[in-house]
Amino acid sequence: MGASYVIVPGLQDKSLEWLQALFPAGQTSAGPLRPDSDRPYYDTFTIPPNEPAIVAAKAETPQSWDEEIELIAHEIDATGLASGGSLTVTLSYRAIADGTADYTAFVHLLGPPRLADGSPLWAQADSQPCGGALPTGRWRNGDTIRETVALQLPADLPAGEYEVVTGFYSWPDLVRLVVDETGSDAITLGTVQVPPP
Repeated sequence: MGASYVIVPGLQDKSLEWLQALFPAGQTSAGPLRPDSDRPYYDTFTIPPNEPAIVAAKAETPQSWDEEIELIAHEIDATGLASGGSLTVTLSYRAIADGTADYTAFVHLLGPPRLADGSPLWAQADSQPCGGALPTGRWRNGDTIRETVALQLPADLPAGEYEVVTGFYSWPDLVRLVVDETGSDAITLGTVQVPPP
């Protein structure tokens, strides 16, 4: 059986665009139009049965956590990267087993130790996937999940090279899932260069 998604259009929402890119064989149909407008209240996107997702990977070999979640693609958008700005990271996951718990996903920006406390953590985005809308406990083997997160960079971010890492942990004990391929607790997505002001 296929799946259908109902998307309420919004100025910033790209859900329909992403679904159309992931499932080219899917069908889009518009709901009833708003009064005095050519925009519908919602769009319906239907995926045919057994249609695989097409993920445009940015070239990494898939890595997985605890034989449950696989990272199959990612993209870092460092356009205009600067102190006080933001960094956007898009992640594509595949469930390689049925979900067993609701894990918190994290994306962290690591760099030189802070003077105040020596921590290498300069920015972070921690939440259940898709803002809590798709907790990992509901994922089923074969599901593909795409998420975009934005890291707000501090105004005192020094110039230099930073590392972007991602992973999952359980709450409230903060125990991180292990990366199957390396035994570490995070996957390094890449590095970014913050220019001088």
